[in-house]
Amino acid sequence: MHRPQRRRRTGTAMQEDNDRFWEKCAAGYDEFIWGTSALSTTYGAIRDYLCEHLDASMESLEVAAGRATLSCDLARCCKSLLATDLSEGMIKSAAEKDLPHNLELEVVDATNLPYADASFDAVIIANALCVIPSPEMALAEARRVLRPDGMLLAPTIIWDESMQPILQGIPTLFNYQVFASWDAESYLEFLVEGGFAIRDSSIVSPAHVPVCLVCCTRLGPHGNDIPATAAP
Repeated sequence: MHRPQRRRRTGTAMQEDNDRFWEKCAAGYDEFIWGTSALSTTYGAIRDYLCEHLDASMESLEVAAGRATLSCDLARCCKSLLATDLSEGMIKSAAEKDLPHNLELEVVDATNLPYADASFDAVIIANALCVIPSPEMALAEARRVLRPDGMLLAPTIIWDESMQPILQGIPTLFNYQVFASWDAESYLEFLVEGGFAIRDSSIVSPAHVPVCLVCCTRLGPHGNDIPATAAP
């Protein structure tokens, strides 16, 4: 499997309590996602959308992958997948799974990726920007490591009032914290302001949970799509 060139890391922007939270919930995370009817249906729709946009030529990075909740399926849709998460507990638990041969795992901070510029064809951030304390930093890092013609896949649940029945049960289990919330319009604006062009997007509501499905490409320094032949 291709290993991207690494760069020296210089600290982390993640909050210590957020790190402890994900360590605490690592063991039961998959059971919570796939064992909760609404979330299982929702994550299934997200997985299907991601697989539709990946292809066998892509060297891909997934950030905030958790226990490789979606990663095994995604790896089968691309050339290689490096699934990363801030939580060592999440990655250790994921490593116990029967992983595809082209899937690797690594403990990595989404806001300080240790990879060189233009290392990946696709970056996947599946319903994770909202639970990263500095989502704009994670978005900037995703853009940096994408190749000139690279793709950002960043579907997210829209955390509005319709989510309250699900949210009511989460604090009891995990003390779950959402650091950022958007409606669909403001989420797309956030991605554009972060240097991306929206290629396709739609709002779906599997199991009555609103999800913004979105695929983006990098914008160049002058606000144009970067052609495939351009330097990073």
